[in-house]
Parts: sequence; C-alpha cells; structure tokens
Amino acid sequence: MSTPDRMLSILDLFRDDTTAAFQEDVMAHLDCSRATAYRYLKSLTESGLLAPTSGGAYVLGSRIIELDRHLRQHDPLMRAAREVMRATGDELHANLMLCNYYGDKVMCVDRYWTDDSIESSYARGRPYTMFHGATAKPILANLPPYQLRNLMLWHAAEIREAGLGEDWDEFRANLKRLRAAGVYVSHGEVDPGLIGIGSAIFSPEQKVVGSLVFIAAEARTTPSGWRSCRRASRSRRRRCHITCRPRKATARRRSASCRRGRAASRQRPSRSSPYAAPLACCPRGGAFALGRPGGRNRPHAAPLACCPPRGRFCLGAARRKKSPPRRAFGLLPPRGRFCLGAAQRQKPAGPAGRVPT
Repeated sequence: MSTPDRMLSILDLFRDDTTAAFQEDVMAHLDCSRATAYRYLKSLTESGLLAPTSGGAYVLGSRIIELDRHLRQHDPLMRAAREVMRATGDELHANLMLCNYYGDKVMCVDRYWTDDSIESSYARGRPYTMFHGATAKPILANLPPYQLRNLMLWHAAEIREAGLGEDWDEFRANLKRLRAAGVYVSHGEVDPGLIGIGSAIFSPEQKVVGSLVFIAAEARTTPSGWRSCRRASRSRRRRCHITCRPRKATARRRSASCRRGRAASRQRPSRSSPYAAPLACCPRGGAFALGRPGGRNRPHAAPLACCPPRGRFCLGAARRKKSPPRRAFGLLPPRGRFCLGAAQRQKPAGPAGRVPT
C-alpha cells in the first residue's frame, strides 16, 4: 500500500459507531510509529478533511461538507436522474431512490420521497452490502467479469448466504438471469414489509454506474401497481442513460497514441514477457492468488512464479535492454581519463599518433 493510500485509509475509522479518532487509533490501524501517525493527521487536518478537537481527538472536517455540496450540484448521475425522479414520483405517487457503488459497497446518493409513512433504512450516504436488495443486485449483475471474480474470491461466504450461488459457475449463472430480466424485485430483503423494484443505469460506454429503485409498502401495493412501477423503472432508467450522454461538441477525440495504447492492450502476452498467463484469467487491479492459472470461467489463481511484483504485467515482448554507449575511437583522451563507453584506462598514444591496439 502506497503512502497516500495509507493516509487516506484513516478515514475508514469513522463509522456509525465512531464519533472521533485518536492518534493511538491511527497507530493501531496502520501499524505505524507515533511520528508517522502525527504526520498523516497533520496532512489531513491541513487539507480540511479532519479537524482537531479537545482531548487529542480528530473529527471529520468541513471540507467534506463542501465536497458534498459540489457533488449534489455537479455529479453527472445525480443531475441526469433528478428531473426523472421528480416527474416519475409525482406521476405514480411513489418513492424513488438513486444508488451508486464503490468497491464492494452500495449507497444511496439521492432520494425523492412522496410518502412519508414509509421508512427505509437506506439513508443517504449509508453503505450497504452488494449482495442484498433491489438497490444492489441490478448493479452486481452488470459488473465486469474481473470484478465479479474478485468478489467471489473475497466474499464467497456472503454470496452463499445471499443465495447467489455455492461456486463460481452457479454465481455466474444466477447473475446472467438477473441481467437478462433487466429489473429486479425484492420483497423485504433489506427492510421487512417493503418492496424494492430496481434497474441498473448505464453510462454512454455501457458501464453500470448506479441503480434507480422504487420503494413501496408491500401491504398496500397491488400486483398491477408494482407491475406499473416495474415498467416505469425500465423506461426511466433509459431516460437517465440518454441524459448522461456527453454532447458531440464537447466530446474529446481520442489521439493516435491512445488508439495505439488500446490496440497494444488487446495483444496477447508472449512467452518472453514477465507475465505469460492468458488474458482471460488476468483480473485487473493487481489481484492475484496462489495456485495454477484457471480457465475462462474460473477465478484467477496464477502462481507467484509468473506474477511480477506489485501486480504489474507486460504485454508483448520483454523490455529491450539499453545498448551500450558508442565509443569515440578516433579521439585521444587526455591521460588518466576515459573514452565514451570504455571501462578501462587508455594508454598513451604511440609515435604514429594512434592508439595502440
């Protein structure tokens, strides 16, 4: 873990049951010295992410409130879905929730609540697991294969408890069915007595960026009512997808170097490269495990012998060695110096003015 990553991981100490963090907590969390913990806390305090209080405690700083205001005003997903949520909520008298994800967590980033009698534990900014509810499963079903392999490697027990599969093949088959359905309906998976109807939202590059979810009380919702919400969820997510597209006038053209870089990334590694495993079993992000390389339908398990340090791997031929510098044979260096590329002391010139061989 790099130094910036270690410093930013101090923010993970602030949870629902934590009001403040102390220097000793940082030392135990990072397993570092007191001087290092003090230096990290000082940097976060100067940036406004933390603020010191009495008793040597640190709390979240005001810079986070400033960033939250900027997020509400300029986030592309929230700006694209705000009008859609307002119009749909007024038309169907339904509660809507906009969710986003990072890592293995899903959280609500915006809500439009028309029925205050319905209470949901999905508060804005509160992270939840990726494997439960209509807010998370539409996102999970549309994640890239390398992220799904990493989730299976690190959260196999949670996947089994959620009923998504006992192994990789079953997990992949269940997600394929969820992805083909387009809309997922949950009955009390997160909050008992509530129905969630959610669908995924995609970027112009067909990458999943979030989910749009209808929340309703199960006792007061008729089958025709939740079917209409299901149709509305599918149509509204398309409107959010279209609104998120960048304009042609502001879209940047890809340079020739970028195109060459993408073409090079699609090449298969040669046997001379440090990493020669098939691309189908190479997860992105540098996540490797012990064992032998698996097939296309298995999580990556490359041996350490073919995994270069820090998760790096080369595509194509090995790096070329630098050629030795050229030696100036026609020049006579002064006594006691060296020619370019030479590593031996030169002898004085002979009577003919040439360097003796």
